[in-house]
Amino acid sequence: MEYNGFPTIRGRGMVKWNPFASMPEQYEEIHRMFEEQYKVPKPFLTQDTMERIERALMQSLHEEKEIFIS
Repeated sequence: MEYNGFPTIRGRGMVKWNPFASMPEQYEEIHRMFEEQYKVPKPFLTQDTMERIERALMQSLHEEKEIFIS
């Protein structure tokens, strides 16, 4: 896996936690903690920003042009 030409660092993931997941309850909790760690918060958009994005999407739809929203 590469990002901007540089390889990204990947850890062992769940492999290192497998010995601790001997009971189903432990496994579920470890899995939940793992998912929580990688959650990305949703961005906060103001009403003005949402309207600008909607206008850009509608214009793109009508003109059949590709747009980039960041």
